[in-house]
Amino acid sequence: MSDGGTFLDACLYGLARVDDVDEWVDHWHNTGGAPYGEPIGLAEYLGLEPDEYAQWVQHDETLSDIVVARALQHRERTTRYIGDPTSEPVYFSDNPLVSR
Repeated sequence: MSDGGTFLDACLYGLARVDDVDEWVDHWHNTGGAPYGEPIGLAEYLGLEPDEYAQWVQHDETLSDIVVARALQHRERTTRYIGDPTSEPVYFSDNPLVSR
């Protein structure tokens, strides 16, 4: 668990695995929906957009796909921000901590 960060951020930075989601959900429930002191929705705590949350609730096996899609978006933004077309981007989907 991270202080103030989301589950999705933790996955993207290699601090959590997709399989850890149940621990994050349990932590949210055990704190009465207020893991950082103030009430927060589960989707927000996990870092999921409403459509991603709905997809995950209906088909929990899609969570790894959601993490990979977000990692690719993050990589594209980072590459554009750095602006160096010669730099080799890091592929988060190759991270062994993110299960497929």
